[in-house]
Amino acid sequence: MLTVLRWTIRLLGIAVVVLATQFLLAEPSRDLLAQPLRVQVAVVALGVMIAGVLFGLRFERGGALLIFLGYIAFAIADPAVLHMPGFLFFPLMGVLYALDCRLHRHRRRACEPGGQRHIPA
Repeated sequence: MLTVLRWTIRLLGIAVVVLATQFLLAEPSRDLLAQPLRVQVAVVALGVMIAGVLFGLRFERGGALLIFLGYIAFAIADPAVLHMPGFLFFPLMGVLYALDCRLHRHRRRACEPGGQRHIPA
């Protein structure tokens, strides 16, 4: 059952990354440094969230932390994001990564960068 949950989280994460990247590429390319500060922060925060989803494919706890930090930064830069249903996938991914790490107590150290996987004999 936990394996199904784990792979569901990863497939959902890949779908979120593909959609968010498509969103970024669909925007007309403008000089980012010429944009207002809130737009710059929002773009960087979106990149942090995407990196968190990708990082979470291997290290769930670190990925969840990056996703939450990016989402908080994005919400500070643009409070309207809290009312957009599409952006709720990012904190959902963070919660799912944290839940996955928590449910796999027997391999807790593998949830962290530098942690060793314990494979029972």
